[in-house]
Amino acid sequence: MSGKRSGDFSRLLGMMAPEFGEREPVDWSWLQAGWGVAGFPSDYVEFMSRYGSGGIEDSLYIVPPSVPGDPDEGGMVYVTENANGLVGSEPFSVLAWGVTIAGDILCWKVGHSDPDQWTVSVWKRNDLTSPWLDFDCGLSGFLVGMFLCEYATCPLSDETVWGCSAPKFLSDAYIRRCEEEGVLPWTGEPDPYAGRSIDGYS
Repeated sequence: MSGKRSGDFSRLLGMMAPEFGEREPVDWSWLQAGWGVAGFPSDYVEFMSRYGSGGIEDSLYIVPPSVPGDPDEGGMVYVTENANGLVGSEPFSVLAWGVTIAGDILCWKVGHSDPDQWTVSVWKRNDLTSPWLDFDCGLSGFLVGMFLCEYATCPLSDETVWGCSAPKFLSDAYIRRCEEEGVLPWTGEPDPYAGRSIDGYS
C-alpha cells in the first residue's frame, strides 16, 4: 500500500472499528480480469479484508465487488452501470464502490494505470447543477474526510456520516446473521417482525 493510502487506512481503522466487519472472499485476479484493470486500490483490498462489504451508520453502503455478467442487483456492476449512465459526455469513466441511502454514488475515476492513483468522484443526487464532485484521495481518505468534516461542505446528499466521530460499520455477513437470529442489526433489539410472513401472519 502506498504511503498516503496506508496512512489514510490507518486513520480509518482508528475511527471506525472493524469489530462487526468480516473478510470479503474476493478472487482479485478474477475481479481484475472482469473489469480489465491492472489491479484495485490497495486500501480497498485491505478494506475488503478487514471490513468487507456493508453499511456505515445504516446510511453509506460499501457495495460487494462483482464483475460484468454477475447477477449482482445492488452490487458493484449494477451501481457502476448507473454511475456511467450519469457521466454522460464527460471524458472519464468510473467504477462504483459505494452508495448512500439518499441515492448518491461513490466511485473511482479509473483512467490511471496505477490503481493507487485512482481518485474518488461522487455523484451527489441533490446537486442539480454540478452533481459530479472530485476528491484527490482514495476510498479510506474520503471516508475519513467525511467523518472529520475535512471538506468545505458535505459532499453527500445524506449527512448521516458527516462529522460522525465514532462511525459504526456492519458487514453484510453480520447483518444476515442478525436477521436470521431475529435481531435488528443496527440496534441489537429483537425484530418484532421476525418469523412473520409478508401479510403479517406466521
